[in-house]
Amino acid sequence: MTDSSDLIGTIRTSKFPYYDVREKKMKYKSRPILVINAEKDLIPCDLTVLPISRVTEERHIHEEYDLKVLKSDYPLLNLKENKSYIRTHKVNTVNSNDVANKEMSSLKNTYPDLYSVSIAKVKQFIDGIN
Repeated sequence: MTDSSDLIGTIRTSKFPYYDVREKKMKYKSRPILVINAEKDLIPCDLTVLPISRVTEERHIHEEYDLKVLKSDYPLLNLKENKSYIRTHKVNTVNSNDVANKEMSSLKNTYPDLYSVSIAKVKQFIDGIN
């Protein structure tokens, strides 16, 4: 695949850096992401993505911008966790080389209403930046 538009609206996994406090060094973990845009028409390129996370502490959930995704409501997304959140206020940029070739699912095609709400929430969050 060389056309970046094929990635938009899909859920895939990507490598994300994090600091391991116990080992005192940077490490990487694979996490699901929703691809919402691409900087160029062809890959490789940078992609704009939203992390899809299991949020273990309720106090870290943003009521307005974290969209709850229950596996029972959206089984075709193939998410591992029973409850995940599309974190629409945590926009990230990743390079397409760090994104898995294998698509977990297509949110845009399978659950277009949830995809539309996700995009609307991102726009709402960005519009609120002063």
